[in-house]
Amino acid sequence: MRNGGQLNDAWSLLEVKAPGRLKLASNPVFCAVVKSVLDADGKEVAAWNGPMPSVLQGDAVEEMEISWERRDNELLPTPLSQDQSVGLGELLRGRNNPAACFDLAQSKRGQLHAFLYPTETQFRKQGDSWLFVLAAGKRNAFYPSKKDPGRVDAFIIKTLRAGHRDLISRAPAIAGLAAKSVALVGAGAVGAPLAIELARNGIGELGRRSSARPHAEEHACSIPSLGTACVQR
Repeated sequence: MRNGGQLNDAWSLLEVKAPGRLKLASNPVFCAVVKSVLDADGKEVAAWNGPMPSVLQGDAVEEMEISWERRDNELLPTPLSQDQSVGLGELLRGRNNPAACFDLAQSKRGQLHAFLYPTETQFRKQGDSWLFVLAAGKRNAFYPSKKDPGRVDAFIIKTLRAGHRDLISRAPAIAGLAAKSVALVGAGAVGAPLAIELARNGIGELGRRSSARPHAEEHACSIPSLGTACVQR
């Protein structure tokens, strides 16, 4: 199974009676964009002004506020079972707050924690990096005083840098694309991947003309969180 799942290709299911059911082993799914950053006084110090990913558009999208804190040293978290001086267990210790929890699948609750720490963002240049940790468990797990509260599991939420400056710092050779406009004809087997790669590399504006079916257009224009202006014709 693509996009984060696994199946065994050796299975032969051609003669199996359908429909049936699948049993899956999975971690909590969390997808979000940081819209703004507030300092200790509640003042907005940074904001996201680009387009939102398609999965985070619509009335069903919820907004939440979580706290963040600064750490003086680079965070290199280790599994809870191998916790050292700075690991997931240390980061989450004493931070259970039932009032800050939200619902997850399978009747679980979650609490998101954000940490800002120094790291090398370019060659010999220090900058800031983020670590997001999702604490997840049954409702009682966030009330340690209860009898048999259960376990709180910790998951690192993969963080993607979406800003143009982030992209340029990683690949200076493509910096000139940010000021360019490209007209792409066709959104088929060649055009759609090309549109995605141009957007990922920070093209300023991408105009496309295609006679393909609408879903191909949508696929090529659904690049998440990269700030590319997409003009369909």
